[in-house]
Amino acid sequence: MWKKAFKNARRLLEEVVAFWTRLTEQLRPEKRLLELRIQALEKQLYGSRSEKISVGENQLALSSTVFVQVEPPVTADVVVPPDLEKVDRKKPMRRAGPENIQVVEERLEPVDKTCHRCGKDRCLIREEASERLDLIPAQLIRRRTLRPVYGCNCGKDQSPVQAPMPTQVIEKGLCDPGLLTHVVLAKDLEHRPLYRVQQELARSGVEISRTTLVDWVDAAAVALEPIYKAIRTDLVGGNYLQVDETPVRVMDPEVRGKTASGWLWVYARPKGGVLFDFQRSRGRAGPDEILRTFSGTNQSDGYALYGAMERDRPGLKRLACWAHARRKSHDALSDELETSV
Repeated sequence: MWKKAFKNARRLLEEVVAFWTRLTEQLRPEKRLLELRIQALEKQLYGSRSEKISVGENQLALSSTVFVQVEPPVTADVVVPPDLEKVDRKKPMRRAGPENIQVVEERLEPVDKTCHRCGKDRCLIREEASERLDLIPAQLIRRRTLRPVYGCNCGKDQSPVQAPMPTQVIEKGLCDPGLLTHVVLAKDLEHRPLYRVQQELARSGVEISRTTLVDWVDAAAVALEPIYKAIRTDLVGGNYLQVDETPVRVMDPEVRGKTASGWLWVYARPKGGVLFDFQRSRGRAGPDEILRTFSGTNQSDGYALYGAMERDRPGLKRLACWAHARRKSHDALSDELETSV
């Protein structure tokens, strides 16, 4: 009786062990996937941003075509002479200033150049020069243009002569090209909102409303529109383009308490022009408008929109981005190296 019960218990225990063994094997891939995800998150938070690969013993090297095993090089023992082990610590030297910067010289003469023994003036032995960088703050000026009117007192000439006004970006406007360029670069290149530009001008004693600054930026955009159209025509007239989009934060008075979201689409060709197109969304409206007449190869990342455009546009061929392909290969290689250690 007890033998039969022992056999049943043993069979039941074997079934339980087999069940947990199968379950463990089934969960092993999921466990490995979760470990890889944790490693990826830890690398993203705390790891190095560099994709440089260090090749050593029993590690893999990324070849131009395949992954190959690198054999450790055979090296002989190198004896370092004692004098080479010393670190050559040179005294740091100050670099000379850039040659394109204006040089303003000041000469400091001694107060008393008379020899106290013979009473004669001391002669010059040498000059010691030292350079420092200084900054002259931006200065606003009032550019006053005088245009004399000339006429003849003979009484026969009824048409006085006068020089015409120089061409202005904003006719009868307050700003000259220098100030207008400063405002546009501060906003678009340095990403300073116009209210800060307004504060900067106010510190120089000039009060200009933000509405006026907005009008100036609009006028500059209208003046630069022919250059924009020329760059766009040249880019879409070719047969190869690189396209990418990146999120940007924008100031929007309608969005209270925070910045609004926008997208900056970039179209470029190596050794060619670069076109920036701002859109409020990541949808197809922007690239469809820019690439409406483009026919050729479009190189981009893996964003699904580019694939949809390729399917809808017979003349559009898409190439993948090598940077993204290399990044995935680097991630896979890093995991393989960590596993082999």
